[in-house]
Amino acid sequence: MSSTRISALAFLALAVFMLWSNEQLGKIDMMGDPGPLLMPRITGGLMAALALLLALRPDAGEAPKAAASALPLPAVAGLVAAVLGYAALFGILGFTLSTALFLATAILLFGPRRPRDIGIAAAVGIAVSLGLGLVLNGLLGVNLPGTLI
Repeated sequence: MSSTRISALAFLALAVFMLWSNEQLGKIDMMGDPGPLLMPRITGGLMAALALLLALRPDAGEAPKAAASALPLPAVAGLVAAVLGYAALFGILGFTLSTALFLATAILLFGPRRPRDIGIAAAVGIAVSLGLGLVLNGLLGVNLPGTLI
């Protein structure tokens, strides 16, 4: 069995455990506040679906060892710094602005950084953070500080 399938099965086991442990907390009250039950179930379901897709895809064999060392360590370090910055700025800037800044930074860390690309990354970050704010605040009723929609 390939290391990809082993990782996918471990990820699937984590998703199933997450769904099972959340189910033990009770039923979701969709007429009021869904509380801490809805998001872990959505996340666990998506994790399980992605793990199944990864486990069932055709195996192309093991990746060459040289390809495994192509991890962009400066970009990964930058992403860790961006996550820490997101956590620090969330209380100051609020959800929409800190999320847009984090997403634009993450896109730029792993992609090209020409002026056009910076504009696209900023536009995607803003659009996604506004969309998430609309879903979380408008549709699910989850009040986050600094949500613009």
